[in-house]
Amino acid sequence: MKERYGTVDMERLGGGMLAKVPYLGSLLVFAAIASLGLPGLAGFWGEMLAMLGAYRPAAMLPRETFVTFMALAGIGAVLTMAYFLVMLRRVVYGTVSPAWREVRLGDLTAHELAAWTPLVVATVAIGLWPRTLLGVTDAAVRALLGGG
Repeated sequence: MKERYGTVDMERLGGGMLAKVPYLGSLLVFAAIASLGLPGLAGFWGEMLAMLGAYRPAAMLPRETFVTFMALAGIGAVLTMAYFLVMLRRVVYGTVSPAWREVRLGDLTAHELAAWTPLVVATVAIGLWPRTLLGVTDAAVRALLGGG
């Protein structure tokens, strides 16, 4: 976005990115939704497992402290959701800002699409089948934590 628009300021960007550069706008929507931790995408498992680990810490750890961390993580997730939804409403949807109506902005190039496609596929694949990644890391995590 910064390369094409020259800014990342929401006020200067205005709205209508989906109308002006639909593929870039769609990619921004996907990245924002994935960052929110939506079930079915990779970010969900990271957030869920971190909060579950804080809810049930090891017996020798102070549970109250970790439950407090879990509550803070929940508040952070809600604030992140609010920010991303406001950003999407202001930048991606609506009508194209007058400042950008006559400016020619290129949409995704073939190189950018080639770079983003594996990331999008991996985000969906890990979100739908988390065992593929968790199975690879399980033995190392158990060894580090002394569980096997």
